[in-house]
Amino acid sequence: MKLSALRKKLNFFGDSSEWKDGITPSIGGGDAKMLIRLLNKVKRENMAALEVGSWVGNGSTRVITNHIRDLHAVFYCVDTWAGSENVPFHQEFRKRYNTFFEVFADNVRAYNGQDIVRPLVMPSTQACVLFPDKSLDFVFIDGNHGYSYVKQDILAWLPKIKPGGVICGHDCDACYADLDPKLRAESDPHVEDDYYENKGHPGPKAFHAGVVKAVHEVFDGKATLWFKLKGSTSVWSHRPGSLMDRLRVSIGGGAPASREESVGGKAWPKPTPWPAAN
Repeated sequence: MKLSALRKKLNFFGDSSEWKDGITPSIGGGDAKMLIRLLNKVKRENMAALEVGSWVGNGSTRVITNHIRDLHAVFYCVDTWAGSENVPFHQEFRKRYNTFFEVFADNVRAYNGQDIVRPLVMPSTQACVLFPDKSLDFVFIDGNHGYSYVKQDILAWLPKIKPGGVICGHDCDACYADLDPKLRAESDPHVEDDYYENKGHPGPKAFHAGVVKAVHEVFDGKATLWFKLKGSTSVWSHRPGSLMDRLRVSIGGGAPASREESVGGKAWPKPTPWPAAN
């Protein structure tokens, strides 16, 4: 493989010149590799994927799009594109944009993802009722990192995963059960913040307390926290269903949903129209 081709293969996010207004991706290379690893567990023709919290479309959205673009897949991106109120730099950008949807659209067009991505401009809890249970192969959650939002998103989308599919998310960078009791007590009042800075207790110097607590409570220790195994990522994941369900998916068994119909013959939700190109 030529050096230029290898460099392109390892570059998940393109060059900064490709990012609208230079707004950087919200995930790193280790997270991108983990997303691909998890996608490979359910990757097949006509698969159905969904992302909650797409930000400006040049991070996880691009990774997922590029990895499934040749599969005739369905890929929904759910976001209000208003930013998170607990993230100061989101609100700084809001002074320049009424909505980030146009920025997202420009970034997606830059890597020719507009024919694969299906945006839904609405809150996650509104979008989830549009999908039948057990209709999605893969869901990635990276919306507001406040505890109540994360827990709400997980509980809303978990029933939508097919048996043997993957539900996963970003920024679970600590294990709640392993935290020093004093650190848990100190951080719990701040779980609606984007992240928490440790004031000197044993444990992580800073972590996303809301994500960490929500994942712990929903899955009761049964989610895989990949930072424990791969230090370069903060992705968490869970695969509902039995071992046989997972094996069936891994070898490509089961009837995949068609591109135009989801489970039970119900049509896929109509996506929000793309804004005009700038």
